[in-house]
Amino acid sequence: MTKEAEEREAAALLGAEFDVLIARAGLTIPEDRRAELLAAFADLRAEIARLGEALGPDAEPAAVYRAADRDSSQ
Repeated sequence: MTKEAEEREAAALLGAEFDVLIARAGLTIPEDRRAELLAAFADLRAEIARLGEALGPDAEPAAVYRAADRDSSQ
């Protein structure tokens, strides 16, 4: 499969996922807004994937400070 064909297939799958999620939520998207919202959905999915790869469990802000790290004299 060529890169172009893979990109078309990925776009079709993303569009199908978007349609399923919109239907599951009971929403109706006007046809003239669908392309814009689909692009935003694609950006959101890409950002979620990037965040999942870039940050491991040790980067969780809740793990940065521990009660024992605080100076009790203050």
